[in-house]
Amino acid sequence: MLRDTIIAPAVYNSLPHISDVSEAPKTHASDLIELRALLFKHDVPASVSVRLIHKHFDVVEGEVMAFKQVSAPPFGDVVVMRPERTVQDLPLHGLNYFVDSDGMLQAYEYTTDETMNMAPYSSFLAEFCGLVAQKGLQLKFGLKLSAKEDSTTATEFEYPHSRSTIIIPQGLPEPDSLGDEGVTTEWKGMPSGDPKKAFCLIHIQTCNQHSNPSLVNSRPEPVSDSNKVNSNGVANRVNNTSNEVANEVIEIDEDEAESESSNEMDTNEVDDEKTPEQMKNSLRSPLGSRGDSQQRDSVDSHAPTTDDPITTRR
Repeated sequence: MLRDTIIAPAVYNSLPHISDVSEAPKTHASDLIELRALLFKHDVPASVSVRLIHKHFDVVEGEVMAFKQVSAPPFGDVVVMRPERTVQDLPLHGLNYFVDSDGMLQAYEYTTDETMNMAPYSSFLAEFCGLVAQKGLQLKFGLKLSAKEDSTTATEFEYPHSRSTIIIPQGLPEPDSLGDEGVTTEWKGMPSGDPKKAFCLIHIQTCNQHSNPSLVNSRPEPVSDSNKVNSNGVANRVNNTSNEVANEVIEIDEDEAESESSNEMDTNEVDDEKTPEQMKNSLRSPLGSRGDSQQRDSVDSHAPTTDDPITTRR
């Protein structure tokens, strides 16, 4: 029942934007209750949840959206979602799934972490897909098959210009925009205690920009070493501490990408002229330099840009 194949960009881009399905949990409340009841009925692990089908950004040929865990001392582990090139040797596993036209669960967003083995729950998957198809909810609700239960909420900073998000765990200062109304995007089974809540909180100014077809549907630039999440366009409504964390994580992620690129080049090409010390320096740690030459721009709070983040609370 599971298709872990790489989804075609045209199919991914046809998925609804978060703003297009923000009312679905309300308008399909009774359907959602039935879907959640299936998780409880089949005793599915708590790490598996019903997922509101939505996208944040488009992808281009050769890309998928993937979640990756980044170590960001002293803040702990932080998750980054960004476009990843499918030609890279990354261990991508399906994380978020929708029910396709064949009644199968198709992965549409991926992770470098291990995901839940659903082989013992084939009857659940069949019943879930059947109910979704019966009620015409293929573009409303799907599944998140995480192997690890989210024990805390987190804030997701969205950078539209780079088509990337940073998920910062609870405990760090929250953006001012968390007082805004949110959209719940994940739910645990019922009745099994408090439901999982994952809120997509959209800054009004950014929402207006992000909902503009000229921005949402414009052809994105392919991801490259020079077009990853960067420290420009930092949230104009995020406090200094959250801003510092976000920039720190961004730079760590860029350092990891540069290190991976260096390792690959060193594997394929040996430079006999380099001394051992030079070779050691060229293979610097992913958590080494923080990019001191990069300027951390401040953003005028009265002049929103396409770099202004949308915040998501998970």
